[in-house]
Amino acid sequence: NENRDSNMFDAVEGYLYPIVSFKSQEMEVSKIKGVLSFHGIKKNIDVNFEFKLIDNMFKSNAKFVLNLEDYNINLPSLLFFQIESEIEIEVYLEGSLR
Repeated sequence: NENRDSNMFDAVEGYLYPIVSFKSQEMEVSKIKGVLSFHGIKKNIDVNFEFKLIDNMFKSNAKFVLNLEDYNINLPSLLFFQIESEIEIEVYLEGSLR
């Protein structure tokens, strides 16, 4: 929803920190290790993922939990309810091999 997205953009100060990046350092069979840069803070994280290769197409998906307090984000409240500090991130990636 548009209002929720706008509120989250304000909470993570997207206007000050417009780029979120992940740079991998090491990859195993079902895990990728790297540095997540978010809200001006860099942290090492491990992300488990699934990978499928069918013909010349690959598909990958991953889920991981991000604790907003680890990135010095002040948690907003909605009416009388405090927003939880842990959010689940889902990533989907598809492509073709040449």
